[in-house]
Amino acid sequence: MNQHSSILSEEELDLLSGVEEPQHNAIFPLHSFGKIDPFIDFECKTIQCVEELSLLLSASPLGSGVILTEPIQHSAHIDALLTLLKQRPDIHVFWFGELPSMDVELCFFVYCKDLSHLKAQIEHWKESNISMYSTWLSNYRVGIISEFEFTEKPVPLNELNDIKIYNAQQATSDIKNLQLLIIDLNTPSLRLIEILKRLIESDEVPFLLLYGDIQSNLTHAIHTLVNTLGFSILVCLSHTPTASQYKHILVALFSKIYLKHCINNQTDTIAAQAIYPLGSNNVESIFCPYGMNQKQITKVNCAYQTRKIVHVQSVFDWFPDRIKQAEAPKLAVSVGCAPNSIDFYITQPQNISKNSASFTLLVMARLNNTRVYWLVEGEQDFSFDMLMFLPISDLIITKDLADQLLVQPSENLLNFLAEAKQQNIRLGAVMEHNNASISALSLYGIDFLLGQR
Repeated sequence: MNQHSSILSEEELDLLSGVEEPQHNAIFPLHSFGKIDPFIDFECKTIQCVEELSLLLSASPLGSGVILTEPIQHSAHIDALLTLLKQRPDIHVFWFGELPSMDVELCFFVYCKDLSHLKAQIEHWKESNISMYSTWLSNYRVGIISEFEFTEKPVPLNELNDIKIYNAQQATSDIKNLQLLIIDLNTPSLRLIEILKRLIESDEVPFLLLYGDIQSNLTHAIHTLVNTLGFSILVCLSHTPTASQYKHILVALFSKIYLKHCINNQTDTIAAQAIYPLGSNNVESIFCPYGMNQKQITKVNCAYQTRKIVHVQSVFDWFPDRIKQAEAPKLAVSVGCAPNSIDFYITQPQNISKNSASFTLLVMARLNNTRVYWLVEGEQDFSFDMLMFLPISDLIITKDLADQLLVQPSENLLNFLAEAKQQNIRLGAVMEHNNASISALSLYGIDFLLGQR
């Protein structure tokens, strides 16, 4: 999620609203390699080219599905597709027809020997996904600030079981424990800033949906003002949403924010690695790559007091409504470690806005003696500004950069590491432990290794 912009733009909403009713495929698209049968009554997008299918799947929402058939294994581009499916375990793969050969390495797939079996499996998949969405919708906590009593709420809002209506006066004192707050900017006597500041003081930061029949330039100004306060804005509209738009807004909220949390709890394919001080056999911390779910991290075999390092985005995946400051111990408990034993790591720090929840979390974490690691994936990521202005305590270079450091380091790499040392940032490298690498890496100021021992 891009923390410094709306989750759903007004233009995107207008485009989506061209479709009268979002179908199952709006949340869980289904793709197929080659045409299956013209009489099968399930919706799927048919693709004849493996390269095009890979491109489409790489950009597809979490939880998408794909039907693969025997001819695809003869494609010259099958390896790229298989690599993508390994990287995206959330994609549900149906294999139709003859079983794939042993050369086709799929981590997981549902085998469908005939059309009736394929249809049954897809129906089961659809029903499971629709149930997931309906359960989320029925339990979602929503508040509305408006002068209207909403005696006739837009039909999509009727699907919400937990919805509260506030007038302008009630909104300044009664709002609490919401996940989404809808604000009608035309509400008389609306004290918008007072309401939002009170929410911040109460450690309440719901997603916001702002709308009003007002000029678009005023809408943009309000968006900027609210964004500087640190709220995540779902959408900011210069008109009252239609019933169709409300439906699309709820679907977008689920698929872009909450579905990631649901899918994350279902994947189980990534392993943790240990961090060792250079030249030591003692485990300092456990590095948990992005994509590991809480159950996996809890099962990692290590001492209770051992620190665990998780990607900062994982916090927002696991707690999509944001974890409140008073509930911070929940994070450590959720991954099976001692209180105050969680550290964070980031990648591509240039994408972290200073107005974002991620930036705030990192700053507050460092103030509480939590370490923040930056995993640098290539020379294209080198940024002296990031070293200076982000609260980074440790820097880890990938194995490719570590190998380059040992063989023929570039001037850019050496300068970057030297600047990190100048900023009192510890240096680490992804590298298997051996005496030769320890001696060589120590010459460049490397303090610890990330890898298997």
